[in-house]
Amino acid sequence: MGRNCKKYLTKLEKHHLRGDYIKVEELWKKFGYLRRLHNLVRYIRLTQRREEFAGRVMGEDLCAFDGLELIQNNSIRWNSLFHTITRALNVRERLELFSARHVPAKGSQGITNFELDGQHWFELEKIELALKDFYAATLLSEGRKTSLADWFSTLDCLLREISETKDHYYDIHTEDDNNFTWTYLQSCADAAWSKCAEYYSNQQLNWQNRFPEDTDLPPEYYAGQILDPYRKWAWFRQEWVISNDEEKHRWFKSAQLAVKQLWKTEYKGRYPVEITPPSDPAFDRQREHKRIRIDAPVSAADLYEQYISTD
Repeated sequence: MGRNCKKYLTKLEKHHLRGDYIKVEELWKKFGYLRRLHNLVRYIRLTQRREEFAGRVMGEDLCAFDGLELIQNNSIRWNSLFHTITRALNVRERLELFSARHVPAKGSQGITNFELDGQHWFELEKIELALKDFYAATLLSEGRKTSLADWFSTLDCLLREISETKDHYYDIHTEDDNNFTWTYLQSCADAAWSKCAEYYSNQQLNWQNRFPEDTDLPPEYYAGQILDPYRKWAWFRQEWVISNDEEKHRWFKSAQLAVKQLWKTEYKGRYPVEITPPSDPAFDRQREHKRIRIDAPVSAADLYEQYISTD
């Protein structure tokens, strides 16, 4: 029901309590298969009587056994639409059975305006498949075991998958330009790409004025991954440099310059290298006595270059 969901649901409940089914039907307008699914789940869960009837039709014992109750999506919980679609696909036969046996109240059209047919289920399967990558990215980015080092690779994977999805639906739409389904799915893929591109081009802390190098992100995003000793620049070489793409090669070089500039302006020489104090003087005296002492000048090597040299 869009951004005014609470407002419409309040009106819906008021009209339902009054028994004004004409007003109820006006609010339950059909609007695409996602809206149909939302309305169908909401219709079943709206009253206890309908939910009990749905339980009898869909098999109470079976629902209690596998716990596959309907899930209502909302606008404040991430992946809620994905969970709603996934659950609906899992209990598709039960929903179809409910739709076939349900008898609406007098003066009501029931689920006529939002009943799901075979084409709707086909489109829901395609959307669920596309949303699964976002679901995986969300779960892998949660908790304390992830950091800024995972940001770039996570978003890069999403952009790659969306790009392949866009190309796939574009090719199908070209072959079958009379089918609105492919046009709609292509538009969904375009919208997903735009949303990811919006996150990708996030401009923070006026970074372009601080780092005029030709990079499309603040260098902190690259540095976060490079400071992971397991990755350093290896992941960027693997995913961006191996391919014979001149644009990516230029991007890689400019990103390296940006990270080095970040090191020089924000970190180099600002913080002393801490030496771990001896844990046990007796053991340290033994080690010191056996050590060959060589007078050598203090190393003037750049710590960042030393770190990257083992990449």
